[in-house]
Amino acid sequence: MRVPSGLRVPGYTDVDPDGADWWCFDVPPGWREWTDRPLVEVCAFQWRAAHEATLRTVERLGLDYHRVRFEDVVGTSSERRAALEALVSWIGLDAADAAALARRDLPVVMATAPPRPGRWRQRTALIEPVVTDGQTLGLATRLGYGADLATWR
Repeated sequence: MRVPSGLRVPGYTDVDPDGADWWCFDVPPGWREWTDRPLVEVCAFQWRAAHEATLRTVERLGLDYHRVRFEDVVGTSSERRAALEALVSWIGLDAADAAALARRDLPVVMATAPPRPGRWRQRTALIEPVVTDGQTLGLATRLGYGADLATWR
């Protein structure tokens, strides 16, 4: 989305000055308040906004759901297979569909390196302050992650 007033997102607009007029993120309520915040804070806001909206909708509508953890999908082949088998079972598909999905090597899209569990630890000093912020850590705990980052994959 074009932002006529421009962006001032350290870690984003200073790396790509041509992107200073383009908000290339989700647009949840309140997103304009983040157009001059550091990139790591914008990313935490984006993560919270998407998960909070999903949880609110599930609760408001009383929906049944199946949670799939990112780290299981990008984890070992046995973790990926188990996560996908549980998902296709919940959907009501045949287990063979999960096996086929688990064997696929999907292309990396919009990433600087292939996803993998614990990749965030390469930048712990940058990421930990926003992850341990009350809102983000509270939501992570609500999603089933412990409050102790040492247990996170």
